[in-house]
Amino acid sequence: RTGWLWALVLLAPLALGMTFPAIFVAGGVSIGLLGVVWQSNRRGVWVAYVAYNFVVAASFLLLLRFYKTAPQDHAYFHHDWAPAFPPLDSLWKFIVWFFQINTAYLFAYPDGGDHGGSTLTFFCFLVALVVLWRRGRRTVLILCLAPFGLTLVAAALHRYPYGFSARTAQYVAPTICLMAGLGAATLLGGIHSTKARRRVFLGVIAGMALFGFGRMAYDLSHPYRGFPDELHRGFARWFWMEKSLNAELVCPKADFGLEFSPEHWTKDGVDTYLCYQKLHSPRHHRGEPPRLDVVSASHPLRFVFFNEFPQESPAFQTWLTGMLRDFDLKSIDFYPISAPLNEKRKSWDLAYLTYEFTPKPGPSTNPLVGISRRGPVRR
Repeated sequence: RTGWLWALVLLAPLALGMTFPAIFVAGGVSIGLLGVVWQSNRRGVWVAYVAYNFVVAASFLLLLRFYKTAPQDHAYFHHDWAPAFPPLDSLWKFIVWFFQINTAYLFAYPDGGDHGGSTLTFFCFLVALVVLWRRGRRTVLILCLAPFGLTLVAAALHRYPYGFSARTAQYVAPTICLMAGLGAATLLGGIHSTKARRRVFLGVIAGMALFGFGRMAYDLSHPYRGFPDELHRGFARWFWMEKSLNAELVCPKADFGLEFSPEHWTKDGVDTYLCYQKLHSPRHHRGEPPRLDVVSASHPLRFVFFNEFPQESPAFQTWLTGMLRDFDLKSIDFYPISAPLNEKRKSWDLAYLTYEFTPKPGPSTNPLVGISRRGPVRR
């Protein structure tokens, strides 16, 4: 039916624009439908199929200009995502890696983890593949497997991780869940005794329900992803309230648009920092500019830096030199929230740094301080 193919022509660019890894699903659809289109031998079907592939390729190439896809600039590709790239120097290593990664977080539905924690789900998935093959549902089988194959090719080229976590493979989650369900149903159907089959079925359903409600209860009682998140939230609540009581607390990025290290704002954690800033800083929550006109010797100006040491940046040194013309640097305070990731490089997982200034006598001429986001502030 050409109608569904033309619907794909309209929906594919939207899907790619919303999430770039949808290209694996779009490519899998193209591969999966090729045999059916070939057998149809109908011109209208071929026109719609070619149009779909053209739109997918054009959208992909166009979006490449807007998405940052240079792996050499991202630490993920060199360190965090390294285990998600297949070893190609040995067939045995590849086989071991393949089974290890497919029985880890990639198949963690309804739950799972490393060291074979998702083996049961993966096994049910394999059973479903056998079922589809025996039933002659080859098109459906290819549609389900093609996104995995394309991801594996991308991982071999070090362009995108295969597996690694459920988060980086959300686009195959529906396939995994449906196929695992089919495999589980097939295994349950293999129990010959009706009474035993019913008991096992009810036991599986009850276990999954208890697991689901248990996870919900845990999430309600622990509303954070990990303990460092709880530490950061508690610290941010104290910091933005306490440190703004007797000073004007400002963020160079949020209040003045200053980026001494632009790449810093693409790293992990800065979104959480800005979120907590909006939640717990009364001024930022209201969207108000800093009150630079009230800065005085008794009400200093405090600049906040998150997870960075700006003194290593030449741009920061230029800014600091300008600040010292009109302000005295009274103190530099460091607030480590969690232990350092790297003692030698002083790379901290969560840390705040503040520079406190008091104005020198006389009018201010510093343009980086005398201008807020809403215009000039007169002193």
